[in-house]
Parts: sequence; C-alpha cells; structure tokens
Amino acid sequence: MRNNFIFLLIISIYFVGCQNSNSSDSKNYEQPKTDEPSAEKMHGIVPLDSCDTPFHASFLEGYANSRYDTCFLTIKSLENELIKKVDLRLPADRTSIKNCDKEYVVLGFSCGGPCYSRLFVFTDDRENQNFAFAQNISNNSNLIAHIKNEDFDHLYVFNLKNQKEVKIDISDNDLEVNYGQMDKLYRMKTNLVIEYQTVEKKRRRQVISLKSILN
Repeated sequence: MRNNFIFLLIISIYFVGCQNSNSSDSKNYEQPKTDEPSAEKMHGIVPLDSCDTPFHASFLEGYANSRYDTCFLTIKSLENELIKKVDLRLPADRTSIKNCDKEYVVLGFSCGGPCYSRLFVFTDDRENQNFAFAQNISNNSNLIAHIKNEDFDHLYVFNLKNQKEVKIDISDNDLEVNYGQMDKLYRMKTNLVIEYQTVEKKRRRQVISLKSILN
C-alpha cells in the first residue's frame, strides 16, 4: 500500500508540473497587443499644394482624412520668415491654390454642381474675402468679377484695393453656357470690356465705365 501511495503521489506531482509548464508556454506565445493608431497617424496633415512668387512662398496643407473640412495656408518670405498662417474651413480634397500675387494667395474650391468659389487670403492684415463664380480681369489683378447669391442676371466687379463695387446687367447671357462666366473680361483705360454669348446664341460686347470704383 505504501508503495502504491508513493507512486500515486509522484504521478500527481508530475501531472501538476506539466500543467503549469503548458500554462507558462501559452502565456509566452500570446500575440503582443498593438497600440491603437493615434489620431495624428490616422488623420495626419499632408501637403496639398504650393506656389512661389518673387515675393513669397505659399504652402497649403490639410488632413489626410478628407472628412475633415480644414486646410492650413502658410505664407513665408523668401528668407523663410513667417508672413501669415491661417486655418480655413475648406474641404481638403477639393481645395487648391489657383493664383499667387504679391498681395494675396487665391484658393479655389468647388461648392456643389457648377458652383465654385475663390478665397483671397491677403499677405497684409486685410480680412479674407470669398467670391462665388469668380473671374479675373485679364489685365488687372486688383479687379475681380463675380456672381452674388446665384443671381446670374448681374455681374459684380469688385476692387480689392478700395472695397468698391459696380453692378452690371448681363440678363441676356446664356445661363446654360455661361453661369456668369464671360468669354472676355479686360480693362481698357477706365472702362471694362466684357464679351459673352446671349440666349439668342449671339455674341455681345459691353463697355462699362469703372470710374466709380477706381477712385
């Protein structure tokens, strides 16, 4: 009996030892836990666009995840000194730099359907200005033509220098083709010349005085 008892005791100790060993091995081979990706990694800021002028360099950045409607525009001097940095509520996946001038940087973005906008970010302390369906005057960078409140019967010409504006009747323009976009827009002395297609599919040329917004 005594020998049987000793034999059973040895078998029990051996069995418990094997279980502990297996348990230890199991813990050693568990898959290591991976850290959750940080918000910065998931939605990191990436470069979107850039432009250079003889006066400054501009850099547009945004979140990699396009559902964040935020862009960052940084304007630096050629000596790499910060001129301006602004956070903008614009769709990162639909925004780009359209023009760089000595006095401003123009950002363009779509706003649904045929709608598009141009945001002017000035290099001085002037506030940003946004224009829907904007169009440049070909030979004058301080004059901007645009549409207000989707009123395609009128074209507005805005002077960035003095904030003055003139309203022009274009009610005969072919809306299906134009959406307020003129075929030609240029300054001739104190006048603005515009050309566009009418609803009768004809070409029309208007000469508008700009004296009221030039002074």
